[in-house]
Amino acid sequence: MATELKKGPLPTDIEETVITIMREEGVRYITAKILRMRLESKYQMEFGPHKAAIDDIVARAMQRPEFKKQLELALKEKDASKSSGGKGSKRARSAGAEAPSKTKKEMTEKPKKPADYPKPAVSSYLLFVADQREELKAKNPGMQNTAILQTLGKMWSDASDDVKEHYRKKAEEDKARFRREVDEYKRQGGKEYGRGGKIKKDSNAPKRAMTSFMFFSSDFRSKHSDLSIVEMSKAAGAAWKELGPEERKVYEEMAEKDKERYKREMAALPK
Repeated sequence: MATELKKGPLPTDIEETVITIMREEGVRYITAKILRMRLESKYQMEFGPHKAAIDDIVARAMQRPEFKKQLELALKEKDASKSSGGKGSKRARSAGAEAPSKTKKEMTEKPKKPADYPKPAVSSYLLFVADQREELKAKNPGMQNTAILQTLGKMWSDASDDVKEHYRKKAEEDKARFRREVDEYKRQGGKEYGRGGKIKKDSNAPKRAMTSFMFFSSDFRSKHSDLSIVEMSKAAGAAWKELGPEERKVYEEMAEKDKERYKREMAALPK
């Protein structure tokens, strides 16, 4: 079975790992929860106690050209939306007009969250940026967006612990607000959405049964926490193939019991 996450100091390569994850997830979509889960999966250790340090690493990373460009594009789109009147005026302009037929691109696009879905929670750093950006632009009317974002990143890095704590509290409040609004949205018959516009699985639904290989992988991962995710997958697959019938039987029995557990829990759900 998987072992409990260990506690300890930040790994020496943590900054490089954070940057890699930010590249893979994208600045516009990554959240503190996703980052923490990815880090815990890689290092098999708790990162909750290191939240402040991780926030600082993210702030420094945001000064890199590749991430500043992503954030700059997101902010430009936000500004464009404001200047065009937002979603409301767009609907008003299209009222009564015949909907155009979908293009091939539109038909293959991933589903999007409904327009009335609650606004996602914002991180402490982005709340800081939102508060400081307009004032900085007003004081420096000729400053380019890239320079503005670079300055904001440095301002966040240099900010006092009290200032950062202020925004972390605001971020927690916004996270709680989002949770409340999503719960209310679900009570009114809506679905909860995750990243990419995909409908999120019901958190109250029974956990799906694990296969024998999944049980084996969990054991294997607990004994080889030094491997990366890719290395772990390859090594576990190779080790599974080498198992004899008697060794596999242990995991097959575990899988069978878990399958029965899943059936019982599904049967107990209200109809």
